[in-house]
Amino acid sequence: NWYVDNAATGANNGTSWQNAWRSPANVVWGASGVKAGDTLYISGGSTSKTYLADRNNFLNVGASGTAHSRITIRVGQEVGHNGQVIFDAGGVYSGLIRVADYVTVDGEVNGQRRLKLYNINLSDNYGAMDVPSVDPIIRYVEIEKTNIGIGATHGSGGKFQYLYLHDIRGDAGIRLNARNGINPQYDQT
Repeated sequence: NWYVDNAATGANNGTSWQNAWRSPANVVWGASGVKAGDTLYISGGSTSKTYLADRNNFLNVGASGTAHSRITIRVGQEVGHNGQVIFDAGGVYSGLIRVADYVTVDGEVNGQRRLKLYNINLSDNYGAMDVPSVDPIIRYVEIEKTNIGIGATHGSGGKFQYLYLHDIRGDAGIRLNARNGINPQYDQT
């Protein structure tokens, strides 16, 4: 397990809540960090916690899972960390989360939606979440104030469940064009 908490006071190496990475942009991926089979928890504090984006692809998942060993990104599950996680793009950035192959992004805590992507650049066509990947699972996420909610162009398969998309100002809540390969096989996603 790995951890992100912008109030952590320890070593900033992701190994515990005390030593958590202070920003999603600081997460280390691959052999020396989050890799297939691992879970990355993001603290929502007691009630909510906001992470202000400082670039596009604020949480850029830099490693892939496998069909049998996924990477999972979750809101903290224990008291003190299970409040709402808010990624705020400040109206400037987009693609707050960019998902690699075989990754699950799960904002669920006790049956409630606790991950919110908010205030994304309205002139950008990438939207709040960029999902050009194989078999992503995106669940219990709220997306508000964006041009496109989820840009899932290319890639194949996957599930999008229990989402709340609102104040979409562009052409799509979820954009799935050019997905499932050259010869589309419908119902894969």
